[in-house]
Amino acid sequence: MRSQYPITDGINRKLQRLILLSMALLLPCLLFAQSFRGSIRGQVVDPNGNVIAGAKVSAKNSGTAQVRETATAEDGSYVLAELPAGEYVVVAEYSGLSPVGQNVIVNVGSDTTANFDLTRVEKRLEQLARLEREHESAARSLREGMAEMFTLQRIKLPLSLYKCLATTNVIESPQGGVARRTGNVTRWRDQEMVERWVASAWLLTEKHFRKIDGHRDMWALATILGRQAQTQSSQEKIA
Repeated sequence: MRSQYPITDGINRKLQRLILLSMALLLPCLLFAQSFRGSIRGQVVDPNGNVIAGAKVSAKNSGTAQVRETATAEDGSYVLAELPAGEYVVVAEYSGLSPVGQNVIVNVGSDTTANFDLTRVEKRLEQLARLEREHESAARSLREGMAEMFTLQRIKLPLSLYKCLATTNVIESPQGGVARRTGNVTRWRDQEMVERWVASAWLLTEKHFRKIDGHRDMWALATILGRQAQTQSSQEKIA
């Protein structure tokens, strides 16, 4: 039986073919766009192994410098989905605990696991309060020594920064440059001369500075140290 509306039926068939053709063209594009992405998931716990809800987890792409952030759920878990494939520096933070960072590689179409165990912030200032009142210089030296001891292991820097900052080369190299440029001076007239020569030597040495290994992950170090400074400042106010 022929349709009473042959023109309408023809238009409908053409519309159906057009829709199918559009879907056939768009489907590969959608699959192609998704193929470049992956995800990072894991769990954040405290030193006692208890899960931490509401911890901040941020991931920075080492190539593009783009940052994604999320917070852990009630069970301490988190998910950073739809991340472009590449290398990321992931940092977990929570109030009252030291931040922890690590390098993570996101692969195409797969989940990468990154778990974090946050360590407690030590209350050094409270322990040194009495000594600081009675012997300020001794307390200052002791505080600096305690803060420097095993620092890299304690704050768990990204691996890209550990190789460079685990040695004293970053300090000794510029100091050696200053020493070479002032070594021929045999007589220092006064303090002003010393300051002038040392400042000039530092400026000349600075021209030969190069970026350290892992310099793109310095933001993670700044995040860790910034969080610790805020915590210590709060402790000082309480004390």
